[in-house]
Amino acid sequence: NEAETNFKRAQDLFKTQAISRERFDNAQATFKDLDAKMKAAQAQLAQASLNLDYTKIVAPAAGTVARKSIEVGQTVMPGQALFGFVDGQSRWVTANLKETQLEDVKLGRPAVVEIDALSGKKFKGEVESVSPSTGAVFSLLPPDNSTGNFTKVVQRVSVRIKLLDLKPEDIQKLQVGLSAFVTIQAH
Repeated sequence: NEAETNFKRAQDLFKTQAISRERFDNAQATFKDLDAKMKAAQAQLAQASLNLDYTKIVAPAAGTVARKSIEVGQTVMPGQALFGFVDGQSRWVTANLKETQLEDVKLGRPAVVEIDALSGKKFKGEVESVSPSTGAVFSLLPPDNSTGNFTKVVQRVSVRIKLLDLKPEDIQKLQVGLSAFVTIQAH
């Protein structure tokens, strides 16, 4: 600020020829030098702020860390999985249906889900999505029929069923990985 004030004063004085060109040039150079240093410092501050933001890990939703695969001070690579996270607000079931069972499965169709660990309890659900491919297509070793093996194997397709009207105590009991029996209504 002082350099800027001195430069403006020198500029006014130079216009009236009260100071020499040398003094004006010195005031201008000092102001430009300090202004460039200030802009560089502001850029460094912005970069440091951005770097600090990169050190924060934020969950996509409220939930629970189910597994931690990182320790304090450890360096991580971009894309490296750090936590197993379970959303605390919603639950769903992935049903791997046979391709012969897909004829009446449509988005929004109602479903009933029974969880083995919670005997006698039935949950309402609806079909949220149907995978566009079978599980075999993207498996580690996809089937190859080039050897002449033409045995027909029924393929499985993932169908995601969103559980509806869950109470907080239901969400707490429905742990990830439990086995379920799913009935999707045809009509």
